[in-house]
This record gives sequence, structure tokens and C-alpha cells, in this order.
Amino acid sequence: LIDCILNLSPTILNIAKKIQLLQELELDHLISIPSLELDEKVLEECPKIYAQLLKNKLIADTAKSFNALDGLPWLVREAWIKESQKFGDYLDDVKLHPNEACHIVCAEDPQLQRFAGIIMDNFREYTEGADETELLNASAALIRKGETIDEATRQDLAKHDDGLDNTRSLLDAGLERQSAIAMFADALE
Repeated sequence: LIDCILNLSPTILNIAKKIQLLQELELDHLISIPSLELDEKVLEECPKIYAQLLKNKLIADTAKSFNALDGLPWLVREAWIKESQKFGDYLDDVKLHPNEACHIVCAEDPQLQRFAGIIMDNFREYTEGADETELLNASAALIRKGETIDEATRQDLAKHDDGLDNTRSLLDAGLERQSAIAMFADALE
């Protein structure tokens, strides 16, 4: 029944009405994300559907719930992160993809920015394996915030820096001269 309600086209029943209907059912337990089978079309039309369920306390705000969103589009996961009141408490226990961590570090949205500090404290751990462009942008954001990038990240960026664009980009962001020289040297190897 829950799947049927949530999978109704938004043109038939918008998300607010769906939430209201679910609340009127007076469920005796929280909805389990793995038990839901939402159509891709519903997720495309309403990527905030899980976030709305979370906001209305129909789904538990836990690492297990967030991890159940693995494999869904970033917009779905991003909406959850923005809505979550406890995401910072369980951030270390979730499957956050490296590009998603980079996106959070670069974000100007205060709802995402509140988690950037946690990621910046363990930058390499969260961003290892990110796409070069995402890692470069996150590294530049880190530098602009007065933080330093770790040597492994700097070397990783230098490894792909054939035209020295990464080095110049980070230098423009405020990379300290010694690190820029080391990155330049690594890029030339």
C-alpha cells in the first residue's frame, strides 16, 4: 500500500498529499527504505521524496536508512542530507561517495556546508577515488577556507596534471608556494 501511494504520479497526487495520506494511515512502525520500491520516474520527478518522508518522521534518521539510498541519484541523497537532523552524527558510518564528499566541501548551500568541516577534517579519507575535476574543485575550496591539502591528494592531482592546469588552479586558490613547487615537480615526473 505504501509503495502504491508513493508511486502515484505527482500529477495525480503531489508529495504533500502523499505524506498526508501516509500519516492518516497511522502506521505502527517507521517505513523501512529497503522495503520501498519506488519507480525511477517518481524519483526523477520528485527527488526529495525520501527527504520528505524523513522530515515527517516516517523514516528513521539513521546511517542504515541513508545507506539504503546507495545507488540512487545524487539529488535524492543530497535532499536527504539537507533534511537530516542527525547526518553529522552518523557521517563516519555511511557510504558517502568520494564525488559526493567533494560536492559537499564545495557547496555554498548552508544545509550542506554544515557537514563540510567534518569532511575537511578527514579530507583524503572521504575524497580518495573522486574524479579529477571534483577533487580539484574540492581541494581549491579547502585551500580558500584556509586549510591545507594533504600530500597524497596533491600528488594525485599532480599525476593528472599534464598541462599544469591543476597546479595553476590551486595556486590561484591560495596554495602555499612550497606545495605548488612540489606539485609542479610531481607533475613533471
